[in-house]
Formats: sequence, structure tokens, C-alpha cells
Amino acid sequence: MKKESEKMNLAIIDHLLSWDRDVTPSPCPDFASFRRIFNEAGGPWEAPVDRAVVGGLVSECFAYAFAAGYCCALQRLVPTLPADSVACF
Repeated sequence: MKKESEKMNLAIIDHLLSWDRDVTPSPCPDFASFRRIFNEAGGPWEAPVDRAVVGGLVSECFAYAFAAGYCCALQRLVPTLPADSVACF
């Protein structure tokens, strides 16, 4: 029997495989532009790991993908952080 978290993680994969938008990332001249795109795309997903996957998909460079994953990892460690926050240790 699958755990609820495993079912949720599969939902993001199903969503991404059926995503009808162009997967070519939009150009982001700065980090604020990326955060706007990332927050729009990741907004519907509650689990930080799901938002991290979406963040990697909408990133045009490794730095933005890393930033999305890092922020989501911190949100998993500190659940009181808002989903649209930027945080670091």
C-alpha cells in the first residue's frame, strides 16, 4: 500500500508529463522575475518537493533551479516559512 506522500509525489510527475505549456523556460533578466514565474507555476502545489520540481522545470539556468530547490528544502525543514519566501542559512 502506498503512503499518501508517495501518491502526492506521483501527482506532480503526472502533471508535468501532461503539461500543455511550452517547456522552454521564459527568459529571466533577474532573480525577481524568476521568483514571479516560479511562484505562479508552483503556487498550486503544497508540498515543497513538488514546488522544487516545478522550479527546476521553469528555470532557465542552474542557479535559478538551485535557488528554487534550496528554498523549498528550507520550507520542508521549517514548515512555518511561507511558500513564496526566500530564505537561507
